[in-house]
Amino acid sequence: MSFDASGYHQPYGEFHTTLKEIMDGKREFEIREVGSSKSLNCYFKLDTFNYRETKSFYDFLHSDWEINLTCAVDFTLSNGEAQSQDSLHYINPNGSMNQYEQAILTVGQVLENYDTDNLIPAFGFGGIPLYSGSRSVSHCFHLNGNENPQCQGLPGLMEAYKFSLQNVQLYGPTYFAPCLKIFIDYVEQNVSQKLYHIFLILTDGIIHDMTETKELIAKASNLPISIIIIGVGDEDFSDMEELDGDDESQRVLDKNDPYAKPYRDIVQFVKFQDFKHQGKYALSEEVLREVPTQVLGYLDLLS
Repeated sequence: MSFDASGYHQPYGEFHTTLKEIMDGKREFEIREVGSSKSLNCYFKLDTFNYRETKSFYDFLHSDWEINLTCAVDFTLSNGEAQSQDSLHYINPNGSMNQYEQAILTVGQVLENYDTDNLIPAFGFGGIPLYSGSRSVSHCFHLNGNENPQCQGLPGLMEAYKFSLQNVQLYGPTYFAPCLKIFIDYVEQNVSQKLYHIFLILTDGIIHDMTETKELIAKASNLPISIIIIGVGDEDFSDMEELDGDDESQRVLDKNDPYAKPYRDIVQFVKFQDFKHQGKYALSEEVLREVPTQVLGYLDLLS
């Protein structure tokens, strides 16, 4: 460009090349007048050239990578007792689904299509698992009541949820970290395999272990993980929005450190109420909106 103090800079000249020509080793190009074949008797020299092919989410889906789905459900008392019509866990005698069931079904119908083994490990947190004989709150119990937390597909997951509703006493408080830690430990043990893991968490609001949860999410950001949080009900979800971390400044553990780098964004928060009446696919589309970018972000880390 020919510099002009007015800010209107005229092109000095131009040259034409192709990616193939550069990849074949050409590094020097003759500059000509713009729109003309007349040489300006000078050359553009390319000192270095780096080429990196970027994969698309389509490439990922058609590669030898597989996706695993894991689910965790909030059984704290703030949801309301399942026998109460005001409860988010209400068991309706007419068979209509409560908000948790609707959210599990809506999102699960999409995610299970990418879960290649059709086995979904499922956990509950914040309740007392009476089925085990326990009288103490557990912050990570198996939703199906079995030694193995895996459920057979979406029908098995829905059945496990109903089992826990009848065999778990709602309690509290709400802790994410225990289930997150078990999930992350499992992913780390299998990190050599080409498995990308999606952790679906359904909750009704504020958590009481925010600092530990953020530390675990930061740790998980270097692993093949996406975390999807569905907010059920209409309570305060400010904690969930902070965990979502679309703002890079929210993804720094020590905000007082000016050199702290934001960790990779792996969390997507969606409030169920906002999409409850927007059609069959609105919720699932919003839930999965960031997953392709998160998957490709992890593949970039590998490369």
